[in-house]
Amino acid sequence: MSTPSISIQVADTEHGDDEDRFVKVPAHWVICDTCRGNGQHSLAMGSFTQDEMDEQGPDFRDDYMSGLYDRSCEPCSGTGKILVIDRDAPMTAQQKAALAQQDRDDELDAEDEAMRRAELAFGC
Repeated sequence: MSTPSISIQVADTEHGDDEDRFVKVPAHWVICDTCRGNGQHSLAMGSFTQDEMDEQGPDFRDDYMSGLYDRSCEPCSGTGKILVIDRDAPMTAQQKAALAQQDRDDELDAEDEAMRRAELAFGC
């Protein structure tokens, strides 16, 4: 049985190219946070207060509670589990460098998103 891995995309600046390359890093399976391992959920419907549930009637409540409105979970494709990078696994220097680059890229993306939200809050 092969060890699970995830391919991460990194910029190939080493060779002067603007092309990206992929590096496989170790991974492991975890229970999906979205569906809590069930593979489906009704989160798209939002939440209901007890008064709203009462307004819909007992048939709706029974259908809702039985999972009639559940949809397949997108993050895990209905499997109930997702593959995540195993940062505790042994890695090569190339894998460590690729992961460090991805972490920097993720941090820059998060900063950009925070700036965008701040600008929206100020009406820009």
